Amino acid sequence: ERINIWREETDRSSKNAFVGTLIQLTDANSRVRALMDVGLMLSVLIPKERLEDLDIRIGTKLWVGCPEQSIEVF
Repeated sequence: ERINIWREETDRSSKNAFVGTLIQLTDANSRVRALMDVGLMLSVLIPKERLEDLDIRIGTKLWVGCPEQSIEVF
């Protein structure tokens, strides 16, 4: 399953939902790696088109829904 990102709090239920602040964006070919502070550092790969749709910048507050299968701990 895929990770979902929203600019506004939604009523979408997610077992693993986090709110945090975008602290870094790094180019990763056809995607962008977004580093978010959600109480711990969360790294999310976002398609560039989605990044443009969200119109996000460093410091933007975001909500992230992460299915269990999408989480890797290092």
